[in-house]
Amino acid sequence: MATTRAQAVEQLAKWEAALEALTTGASYSISTEAGSQSLTRNDVGQVRSMVAYWRREVEAYDHAAAGARTPSYASVAKFS
Repeated sequence: MATTRAQAVEQLAKWEAALEALTTGASYSISTEAGSQSLTRNDVGQVRSMVAYWRREVEAYDHAAAGARTPSYASVAKFS
């Protein structure tokens, strides 16, 4: 995770606002760490991907804060 939780929440809110605007037919301009971008209805797929990405980032922070561990699995050889 290259950002803080607060930054991830901020980015998620921006992209969710963009998605809401685009689904009502409006164009939307968003500024991110990479610069600003003008979005139209044609960009809905990209915006949905960004919403999903930032939602996963926020969930990862929440998961880590709750002390949850990612399950790991090991192969076990079975000998007869």
